[in-house]
Amino acid sequence: MKICLVSKEIEGGGIGSYVSTLARALADTGANVTVLSQGERPRAGPDQKFNLVRIPTIPVRRFRLFPPFSRAFRWKRKCGISPDEMFALQRAFSVSGYFRRRGEDYDVIEAPDWGGEGFFIAGDPRLCLKLHTPQVLIDRFNGNSGDRDTFIYHLEKEVIRRARRISSPSRALSDWVSENLGRNRADITVMPYPVDTDFFSPRSNYYEGERANVLYCGRFERRKGVDIIVRAAPLILKRHPGVRFTFCGGDTVSPEGKSFRREVEDLARKTGIASSCSFSGGIPRDEMPELYHRHDICLVPSRFDNFPYTCLEAMSCGKVVVAARAGGISEIISDNRNGLLFEPEHAEELAEKVIRLIGDVSSRKELAQNARETV
Repeated sequence: MKICLVSKEIEGGGIGSYVSTLARALADTGANVTVLSQGERPRAGPDQKFNLVRIPTIPVRRFRLFPPFSRAFRWKRKCGISPDEMFALQRAFSVSGYFRRRGEDYDVIEAPDWGGEGFFIAGDPRLCLKLHTPQVLIDRFNGNSGDRDTFIYHLEKEVIRRARRISSPSRALSDWVSENLGRNRADITVMPYPVDTDFFSPRSNYYEGERANVLYCGRFERRKGVDIIVRAAPLILKRHPGVRFTFCGGDTVSPEGKSFRREVEDLARKTGIASSCSFSGGIPRDEMPELYHRHDICLVPSRFDNFPYTCLEAMSCGKVVVAARAGGISEIISDNRNGLLFEPEHAEELAEKVIRLIGDVSSRKELAQNARETV
């Protein structure tokens, strides 16, 4: 079987992690897999097992030659369009151009909802649309104007409306799309993200005593709740002064137009915990297992998340995850069985859970073992 996975990113971020993991897994079954991308070739492993095709972006001046753009340009006139949104439109058109030339080569095509990459192939019967998180939902939780009528929202909504087959990594995201974008729940199949449990495997390094290394790995953005960790940290350090916090991930721009990472770093200084924190950018996939192994507790304080890879990878490495009960996270973690959950925004409850783990080695080991068995 010939399968094509469409994804602008191939390493880094949730969609990139999903696509690279799925491509390897499908190739292991004997499928002929191609990833249609603009990203760099993944670094992990000498044999990638799949074909990587990078496609050029088609200039805007060529758009008007093709009738399918008429609806898109009506949206453009209605909503206005930013440079990022124009790039998304160019990307979608480049994808459709590739399939006009090579489309007969594939039995199955999968494209993401995010960015509307499948906009011009949405009616193709071979297309399986994968939900990740629509931009309108991301904007709402990031404090942007999530109810504004933007061009990218229309692109994504139209792909979701027209696609014949849709899958979602979680019930929570499936429910949101059904309630807000008008797609029947029965049309959406829940298929959780895969995780490479051989690559992300445990190593016995449970700590004793008050010293602990706590990890946040994800984008610096409001939706991910990284600021909640900073508000919880003084309470944790008051009980256990030896705790170290690591923050790593890509930066985003806040609604005020500022670096969100810089805002988090400023908050750490204001709360007096900066000396207990370290900050860095994104980590390549092949370095991720070692990152998890160097830490004892992984925090996922998202205000909303679909089915976060940080949870899956940390659990696969035998680490205890303390996460917010938000989105699809509670479909991964069962509280007090394979991890700990707290209510979103509740920094005090987050601190309480971390303090409990530091002081209870036997509970920590049991939760970590159950976490590995879950994934």
